[in-house]
Amino acid sequence: MYCGPENSTKWAKELNRNIDLKLDIKKQIDALVKWLASFDTKIIIQILGGEPTYSYNFYYFLEQLKNSNVIISVTSNGNTVNKTIEKFLKIINSSSREWHIGLSNEACGELAENIRYGLNMKRFENNLKLYLNTSNVTRLVFSPTMNAFNVKNFHEYIKLIHSIILSTNKEKELTWVGNWVNDGPIGFDCKHLPKHFSSYIDKAIETMKNTSKDLNIDNNSDVYSWLNNMKKRIQDHDENLNIITNYLDRVSHIKPLLNKQILLDQLHD
Repeated sequence: MYCGPENSTKWAKELNRNIDLKLDIKKQIDALVKWLASFDTKIIIQILGGEPTYSYNFYYFLEQLKNSNVIISVTSNGNTVNKTIEKFLKIINSSSREWHIGLSNEACGELAENIRYGLNMKRFENNLKLYLNTSNVTRLVFSPTMNAFNVKNFHEYIKLIHSIILSTNKEKELTWVGNWVNDGPIGFDCKHLPKHFSSYIDKAIETMKNTSKDLNIDNNSDVYSWLNNMKKRIQDHDENLNIITNYLDRVSHIKPLLNKQILLDQLHD
């Protein structure tokens, strides 16, 4: 996965695709905003990525929504640089609406920076604290994508996130909404791991329960259902580490700064 602004066009090069970085969709945005204004009830607008905070059209959309009554939910990789996040937070703080921020990550430290190529984990943690201290951000949604390389240490990520929240603003509403690599790239899928790796999911479940007791967390049942689905996914498929290592061999030629060894270490106890 790519997570740095300097890597924002590399996926297109890998797929031999041409993308228009200055695509002007103002007319479409204006039409959408006009349509949203026709609703009498409060609605939630979910903005996903790529990374929306680097999109020119994202800020135009927010400006057009300035006087609307919608709740805006933005999913970010949490890697936004200082100048850009200051711009985004200024918009959030100047509004009177609710904002929900989703953060896509699933590991800690150097491991996270190699799973999400281009991620700066220190920046991610700093941005998390900024969102926690922003009163108009009423909810944080943690959106990890389970994969072959984070299962072993996912409990450490849960522990890190909950410790930051506990020490920064434990009253902030939060939830976990997990996903998993399913339809590609095939070498990222946790189903290829050894069956006994399902025990690491048990460890994650235990950590989630033990570290969330003093937090304002909701939808726990969905969290545990998702984690149990991951456990079942590992148990129901045959181990095939060759698929994972072959995938790493390919991407290591494309991503020269990738620490292949730290990813390989996640495949063994």
